[in-house]
Amino acid sequence: MEIVENPEAGLLSFKAIIASLNNNKFMDVKDYTIEEHIHRFAVWTAARAASRGRLKNTKAEFLMNKIRLRQKVEELRHDVLLDDTSYRIWIKENCEEICRLVAEKNWSDYKTTTFRFGVAAKIISIYIKTVEVIPSKGSSILAEVAYPPIDSILLQNLNRKHGLKLKTTWSTFKWPDYEEKINLLNQYYPAIPKWKIEVEWKVSNEEDSIPPES
Repeated sequence: MEIVENPEAGLLSFKAIIASLNNNKFMDVKDYTIEEHIHRFAVWTAARAASRGRLKNTKAEFLMNKIRLRQKVEELRHDVLLDDTSYRIWIKENCEEICRLVAEKNWSDYKTTTFRFGVAAKIISIYIKTVEVIPSKGSSILAEVAYPPIDSILLQNLNRKHGLKLKTTWSTFKWPDYEEKINLLNQYYPAIPKWKIEVEWKVSNEEDSIPPES
């Protein structure tokens, strides 16, 4: 798939970015490589850069710095006893800390009462995916244990593939909603590195109609 540059905006065509993902309806998890994982994430960041975020970058950075996420992830990286149970406790505690920080703020340009656990979990999961999962090529203990970012794309594709009826409004998830999805992922994808679950993270499917480039 050739990605064509938009001469007016000087940006990659969004339609071309999305179309570049449109290879297979569902790939078998055993064929999902770290190279494909990196590619999909690169496409996601390109698409993300063209959209308006739920939380401004400066505020997300403030929250990550405030909870010392960089230092905590570094400590987690060296925890040789790390497993699903201990990681679950860790992400719950840190997401709840982020939620408390937001609740204490009075940001004029962001309605803090709408901030939920699901957004905090995505901030942390994307951070870990960027600093650990991809650089380690998915081979570290943390990379194998850390939950994938949970969003509507992943949840919609899980619904399609497994005939489920999961709620997909991830940004409204509280801890019980999030934990329910984690339990389900462990049920359907047991005994594999968690990043491989993103074999189901796909922006579009073959049946989706994508207009040709003009």
